[in-house]
Amino acid sequence: GIIVSCARVRPRAMALRIRCSKCMDVRTVFGNSSVSGTGSRGGTIVGLGSSSPFAGFSLPTRCLGDNPQECGPQPYSVLPDDCIFVDQQTMKLQEAPEMVPTGEMPRSVLVAVERGLVDKAAPGTRVTVVAIASLFNSGGGGGGGAGAKRPNDGGGVRTTYLRVVGMEKESSTADSARFSPAEEEAFRQLSRRP
Repeated sequence: GIIVSCARVRPRAMALRIRCSKCMDVRTVFGNSSVSGTGSRGGTIVGLGSSSPFAGFSLPTRCLGDNPQECGPQPYSVLPDDCIFVDQQTMKLQEAPEMVPTGEMPRSVLVAVERGLVDKAAPGTRVTVVAIASLFNSGGGGGGGAGAKRPNDGGGVRTTYLRVVGMEKESSTADSARFSPAEEEAFRQLSRRP
């Protein structure tokens, strides 16, 4: 297909390092909201990342240290220098015009690229992608903020996207054209003619 639009490259947290502001308990929170850590001086990172590039993090609402009653509600703060981030970019991929039946509009899909695949294709570039088709909840249920109550998490609008694992630019014949020095000189001579 053809890349129609590209968002800016932005960091995406794979693991957040958090610390309780009262007892200094340090934990690691992963994208799937699992928490690791063993006490006040830190824990170990067991695994990385979340299943979706659009998923967020849920921090523990209570301290997980030795005396959680003394720390109060929402005691954790993020330690940005100890977190793990990767580059992420979203793009819109449109099906190739020659594949669209006559009289129909070309379809497009949202694609998410990470790490070494970011900034590899500008808008207008023809690409072939290998991707995993996935869904993410894109809201759709009234006023959704951080404190919004949702009776069941299964509702809302789900949007299809492709999580790209491989991308290759399609080469056109114009890009791959090579001319010998004799042909280049013939072109120069031809351009000088009146």
